Amino acid sequence: MKIYIYGTVILMVVFVFTAGIHANFIKFPVTKNIHNVYVADFNKDNILVGFSDNIFIGKVNKEIETVDFAKAPVTKYSVDIISNIKGDFKGEVFVYQQGGYKNGILFVVEGGDQIVSGKAESYLLHPGYTYVFATVKNHILKGNLLLSHPNAIELISKDDNASYELLKKNSENNETVIKFKKAYINEEISKFHVDNENSFLSLPVEKQQELRSEAEKFK
Repeated sequence: MKIYIYGTVILMVVFVFTAGIHANFIKFPVTKNIHNVYVADFNKDNILVGFSDNIFIGKVNKEIETVDFAKAPVTKYSVDIISNIKGDFKGEVFVYQQGGYKNGILFVVEGGDQIVSGKAESYLLHPGYTYVFATVKNHILKGNLLLSHPNAIELISKDDNASYELLKKNSENNETVIKFKKAYINEEISKFHVDNENSFLSLPVEKQQELRSEAEKFK
């Protein structure tokens, strides 16, 4: 009888442990690299901006789920739009970040930006934090995929209580926001992404002039 009880307990523990791993409730202190090959030199702002469909300042609401994409996990987030640099997002959008927990192991992009150094978990976007994002549309994920290059994201604020008006105002002086605005008017459209519907040259002439005037202020 005791052997039966012990066996049942062990099976229950194994079941709970296995379920916890698959549901990512149990997280190991282990990271695994995702190796990316970039199709362009995203160290150059005008190339990164030209490749992006949308660039915006947004506040992360919450993490929604982690799914498999291209044989690696991606993590889905709900993000509130604060303001746009490229494109015209409003309200809530869904952003997918390459990486995330799969079977208890954290997958990160090799060479990717560690938002807070020294902590593996800090690779992932943090609910309540505000960032500037450079994303491309992905029809398979039905959302916006954050470019995995370190230059495609910048932490703007950790203040979860700041109003959207204050976050927008403070972001206007952020170095990355300024350089993206300047790069947008001189963006270089990639041959791998020629159907970029938010390209600078596709904008009405009046809007182009407005953005050029704004960029002139930062020189």
